[in-house]
Amino acid sequence: GWVAHAAAAVILFHVLVACLKFAKQAILPLQESTDNLILGLVFAEAAVFYILAAIFRRRSANVYFATMAACGALWQFLGYYGIPAPYYTMLYALLGVGCLGLSRLLGIERILMYQALTGAKGLATRGRGLAAFQMGNAILLIASSAAILQGLNRIAAGRYDWEDLGALGITTLAGLAAVSLSPGGLWRRAYVTLTVALAGV
Repeated sequence: GWVAHAAAAVILFHVLVACLKFAKQAILPLQESTDNLILGLVFAEAAVFYILAAIFRRRSANVYFATMAACGALWQFLGYYGIPAPYYTMLYALLGVGCLGLSRLLGIERILMYQALTGAKGLATRGRGLAAFQMGNAILLIASSAAILQGLNRIAAGRYDWEDLGALGITTLAGLAAVSLSPGGLWRRAYVTLTVALAGV
């Protein structure tokens, strides 16, 4: 297991160092650029590796690495295929909902816990799906915030089109799905707030 992780780290480090030669193109992917396609494939392979590591090794850190690699692959593929910018937030929101769905499949719940020092009781989220839940929350929070800012930008500029509205609508539906997939507590309230804000925009 450690040899596999070391080999993956060496490969990813080599790829990221090689990206410094075309850093601007990696950050702002060009349509139909072979470099971005290959970089996306490397990230996709890394995502598969870390998913398998999470399944076989039972380490939550692998879920975080897999999600980050999947986000990197999606970013490069969207740029390669020339997908318009408004769709980025929508697709990332769907990826976040997928992570939340995975967390429910793996098992996640709110349980009563007591603090060691004070003895005060409170609810905590626990379960095998906790890492996927946390990554889904991070992706959805960033995607929803970006969608709200994009929408406000379009309103301020007075530029409206169906493409933007469709992407914003699907991101809103993703927020609604996140409300039902969250086990409760702070994250459910946050998703209700974000969904209302997205619907308002």
